[in-house]
Amino acid sequence: MLSGYGRSAYLSLFGLDGDPFFTFPSLTVEDVDKLYVHRRGDEKLDSTVLEVLSMRSTGFVAVCGGYGEGKTTCLTRLFRIFEQSDAKALMAKTKIGLGKETVLEICRLIVRSAEKKSLRIFRLSIRKHGVEEAEVFSSPAKAGFLLAEELKRLKPCALLIDDLQNVFFMSSRWKYFLLEMIRQVASNLDNGVLLVFSTTPHAYDAVGDEFPALTSRVHLTVKLEPLSDEEALVLVRKRLTHRRVRRVSKPLHPFNEEVVRFLNEYVGGNPRELLRVLSECLRIAIDLRKRRVDEEVVNIFVERNKPLMEILSSIPRYLRLDYITILNYFKGGPVRLNRVCLLYTSDAADELDGVD
Repeated sequence: MLSGYGRSAYLSLFGLDGDPFFTFPSLTVEDVDKLYVHRRGDEKLDSTVLEVLSMRSTGFVAVCGGYGEGKTTCLTRLFRIFEQSDAKALMAKTKIGLGKETVLEICRLIVRSAEKKSLRIFRLSIRKHGVEEAEVFSSPAKAGFLLAEELKRLKPCALLIDDLQNVFFMSSRWKYFLLEMIRQVASNLDNGVLLVFSTTPHAYDAVGDEFPALTSRVHLTVKLEPLSDEEALVLVRKRLTHRRVRRVSKPLHPFNEEVVRFLNEYVGGNPRELLRVLSECLRIAIDLRKRRVDEEVVNIFVERNKPLMEILSSIPRYLRLDYITILNYFKGGPVRLNRVCLLYTSDAADELDGVD
C-alpha cells in the first residue's frame, strides 16, 4: 500500500525517511538480512537446510500459512541462505490460471542454471519447443524425473515453489501435471537438494485429499503461526531502524510496547495486517501533528475501524484478509477476483482478466 503522505512529514515528526511499514511487495532478497524476524518453527527448517547444504541429506518441505502470514518471506529467506552459502537457489511462483506457463518457468529456471551440465535433449526440448510439443512433456512423470536429474547437477541447491495454492485456478489437466511433476521431483531427490513449496492451509489439505501421493512425501511441514507479541516488537524495531535518520533514545519511537502489543492482538498476529495498521496509525498521528502514536491515536484508529471489525467477526477467519483487501484497496468493490490475486501474486499475467 503506497502512503499518500510526503517524506517530509515522516522526517519532521518521527525522524524517518518515509513510511517504514510499506507492505507490498514482499521483502526482497537484499532486505531479508535487515528486516527478517525469526519465528517459531525456524529452528527445524534451519536444521533441514543445514543438512542439505552439507550434502548429508535431502529435504522436501511444505510451508503453510494464510495470506499475509509470511510464506513468500520464508522462501525468500531460504533463497538468501543458499545464496550466502555459494549454493544455487531457484525460486518460481505458481501463476494463477497459467498451468502451462508455470511448468515451463520451473523447467527453464533449472535448465538455465544447469547450463552446460544440462542433459542436451532436455535443454533443446525446453528452449525450442512449447510444452505440449516437447517430448519431455509427454508425461509429468518424465518431466519430473528429468528435472530431478538436472537438480543433481546443481547441488547443493534449492528449488522453491511459491503460492502452490494457485493450482486450484488451473485447468484440471495442468493442475495434475504440475502436482505430479513435483511429486516425481520429490521422489528422486538426491542428498544436497532441497525442494520447498508454500501454500495456504486449506489448499494443502485439498491437495492432500486429491493428491495424497504428493503430501505423503513431505518430510517437514512448517506451519506459520501468528506473530507473538515479542516477534511483533522485533518486527517494528527492525522496520523503524531501517528508515530512521534521526537518533532516538527508544528504538520503538514513535510507538511504545503497549501500542504494538495491542495492535498485534487486534490483527490476530497477521504480519501484513500489522504493517497496514501501523502505517495507518502513523498517518493519523501525522494528521494530528503528533510526534508519538499514543492512546488518542489508537482510539481514533479503533473507532474508524469499529464497523469493519463488527463485520469481520461474522466472517470465517480465512476470508477476512480478502475482505479487508477489497475494502482498503478497491473501495469496497465490486472487483474482479484477478485484481485481488495480483496483490498476492505479482507476476500473474493479463490472461487473468477473464477470471471472475
